[in-house]
Amino acid sequence: MTFDEFEILIKKMKLNLKILSLDIKDEDMSYLNAKRWENFLQENLSKLEKFYFKKMVHFSENYTTPMYLGEQNEFSSTFWIERRWIFKVENDFEHLIYSIQPYKKKWYEYGSKSNQLSKFVEFEIADVSPGHWVESISIKDHVYHALTTTQICHLQISTAISLEELYKILVLLPDIETLTLSRLSFTDPTSMSDEEREALYLLFHENHFQKISFSDVEQMADIYFLMIICPHVNHLHVHCKDYKHAESFLGFILCHLRSKTDNKLRLLSISMPKFANDMIEYLTKIIKEKKLLNDFIIEQVKNDVYIKWI
Repeated sequence: MTFDEFEILIKKMKLNLKILSLDIKDEDMSYLNAKRWENFLQENLSKLEKFYFKKMVHFSENYTTPMYLGEQNEFSSTFWIERRWIFKVENDFEHLIYSIQPYKKKWYEYGSKSNQLSKFVEFEIADVSPGHWVESISIKDHVYHALTTTQICHLQISTAISLEELYKILVLLPDIETLTLSRLSFTDPTSMSDEEREALYLLFHENHFQKISFSDVEQMADIYFLMIICPHVNHLHVHCKDYKHAESFLGFILCHLRSKTDNKLRLLSISMPKFANDMIEYLTKIIKEKKLLNDFIIEQVKNDVYIKWI
């Protein structure tokens, strides 16, 4: 069903909906016209409170994927921000999925003076090598298609990725402010090769993101990675399995920073599946006993603990 046909159908039905959920597989790219959506919803579904929307774009051999030819960033207008309906892009094998979702607070918002929802667009990459499924398609094709619709400010990579692959993606996305990584793949899990170190050097000298989250710190190479990156960002967020893991990570990072005279890191946050009521007291005791920080603020927000210092 095209957008024209959808509009005619809804107008005929004269609905008074409060919730609307759509999963669009039609190739009509008019579905990504935010201004048209604004006019349509205000005129026909003015009582709408929740809007869930997915538009799938297909990539395949011998098929010309349609492009969006309208203006960029239309889903960041006042209409969408006031309703806290957030635009997101994600890739999945041979598809790109554009969606509208209700706002959910993110780890990187801590300490922000205001919610900059106009710069909240996230690109989630679930497959860094779509060419495995469609030989003629690369991750560049997915990124370029997304950029015709919106500026990307937040990048989440939910699969394993090498530093070389990560660098190539970030070169295509110069406006990235935050980076969320699931797992890094290294040639040798016990160390970092010269080529990987070079890619990491380029990563932080040609990109300007200041906040990074890392989910899977398991290998020695992950530790070397954190040692190199932490002085270059102002917020480091890490997922830990339990108290012991959190204690080890906290001590390692803060001890390493004491040896660095020039570092930007001022905010460290830790996520765990479950926090006990004494978590703040427990981490505060560790920091003071080991003299890891002098003046600091520690705060728990749901399943995250934030440690901030001057």
